[in-house]
Amino acid sequence: MNDIEVPPIAFLGVCDRFVRSTNIVENLFSQNLIGLRNEIVSPIYPLPIDGENLKIVLAIYYAQLLADVRVNFVGEDNEPKIWIDINLQRFEQQETPPDFLDPNILPVGETPAWSTLVVSFPDTTISKPAKFTITLSSQDSTVSIGEIRFLYVKAAPLTDDRVAAIRSDPNAPKSVRLILRCKNCNDTLTAYAALDRTDAAKDVDAIWYQDLPVRFICECGQTNEDLSYIRENLHALLSLLGAQSGSEVSFTRLYELTALDTIAKRFRRLLDSSPDEPEVQEFLENNPTLFHRFSPTRLLKKPPLLTQYVADFAVLATNGDLILIEIEKPEKRLLKKDGNRSSSQSIRN
Repeated sequence: MNDIEVPPIAFLGVCDRFVRSTNIVENLFSQNLIGLRNEIVSPIYPLPIDGENLKIVLAIYYAQLLADVRVNFVGEDNEPKIWIDINLQRFEQQETPPDFLDPNILPVGETPAWSTLVVSFPDTTISKPAKFTITLSSQDSTVSIGEIRFLYVKAAPLTDDRVAAIRSDPNAPKSVRLILRCKNCNDTLTAYAALDRTDAAKDVDAIWYQDLPVRFICECGQTNEDLSYIRENLHALLSLLGAQSGSEVSFTRLYELTALDTIAKRFRRLLDSSPDEPEVQEFLENNPTLFHRFSPTRLLKKPPLLTQYVADFAVLATNGDLILIEIEKPEKRLLKKDGNRSSSQSIRN
């Protein structure tokens, strides 16, 4: 067996959500990590990071003996611009921590073992796609414990079918605003994108994302950021509601709760009136939230099937399923007694 010294802390990745919940026995708990990974993929840079929405997951060995340490995120320029100081809260065996559900408290046992510690990612801005090496610094040494990559993905254009899919979400935004700010002089630049540019609420300080300058250079000159990613892809956040929300990113809702309730009541009245199929087709086209149960990423109206037929709607769901939807009157017979499809059922050409 190789005699290799293992660092007392290992970087496991970042996660979108961390929940610590108690079990049946008091002071026993379980931990749920959602979205654990070593890569962060984004269509926009500079990328604002909100620590409330992104957590760092570390494994600590024999935490009782660990001195205070610093975890550094070292960029390609070899300078640690992001760091986290770990100062563990220790409790005697007979003591009980004030809050076992606090993610910053690390309950440990008496024997040497690995424990999981989850801390918030520092509030910061990542200027461009990059790799960060993660190092552990103590009084004696600095050692590498992992790496994290910020990757770029080009956003799909806002085609009609993608806009319809976004509008199917009851929590959909109609616009998104991104604020870039210089920490030195506090100079700002605000960009916005929307499902419908003419319908978006904006003020004189906000710039349509495709009309942004090439770079954001603040008044003091300390901040000089490339805006090409935002100019091309800010609209992608309209389909990622809440994924990167924070002080720099904000959304305006497309629907109020009363509007959703009104749509449901109008649809009920329409169905009770025994409408013709074109009436239902038009209502569904104008109210795509009724397709929300299918979790669409694309919602197409009257899509052609091969060369002879046309469906009323097609939904490409988030899990990759393609769902074809045909509108029929409730009294229309769908199946024969033997279970086969009725002769009256065929996709129209």
